[in-house]
Amino acid sequence: MPIFQIDSLVDGLINTGVQCRRGILDNDVDKTLQPYYERWLCNRDGFVKINDSYIDYIGMEEVMRMGPFFDIYCLLKNISIINSDRNAHELVSCYPQFMFRGGKIVSLGWTGGLLSHYLAKDDAISTAIANILPGEEFAKLFVRPADFCCIVQTQVWEPLGLVAVYPLIDQIGKNIKNLLKLVHLGETAEI
Repeated sequence: MPIFQIDSLVDGLINTGVQCRRGILDNDVDKTLQPYYERWLCNRDGFVKINDSYIDYIGMEEVMRMGPFFDIYCLLKNISIINSDRNAHELVSCYPQFMFRGGKIVSLGWTGGLLSHYLAKDDAISTAIANILPGEEFAKLFVRPADFCCIVQTQVWEPLGLVAVYPLIDQIGKNIKNLLKLVHLGETAEI
């Protein structure tokens, strides 16, 4: 299996103005959250710690189907989110629906939870999508809750694909954080 070029991802993100570095689990993730996040961040290739973004971590996992590609997990820490909570899914689970014609997106919408309504109204989302070349990075994008985080997930063939779609992912992260400020999901979990 190919190794994800994590240093190329870090360099590409830094070149676009994102402050990030290769992550170290013990230094960058709270001890109480490590058992919950290790599925996303402790794969063979490591993870990226983001410092100045709506996204907190980027993990990657290699997948082999008709050639190798990588599942990318962009985590937004939130200790009020639990995967088994139906309300969390009704709030943030969503994915884009679109049509391509001539290599351009001619119609776009979001389907799923309440977050989809916010994404559909966000002009910065539309601008970010307009700057993305058609490909797996956008076509396989979806948002879902997990234990103590929200995940914006996509698939890429190489690090530059993720760099190209990162402004969109970050804007989705902004919408998630703004939405979660407006709602109360049970009691704060003690972890």
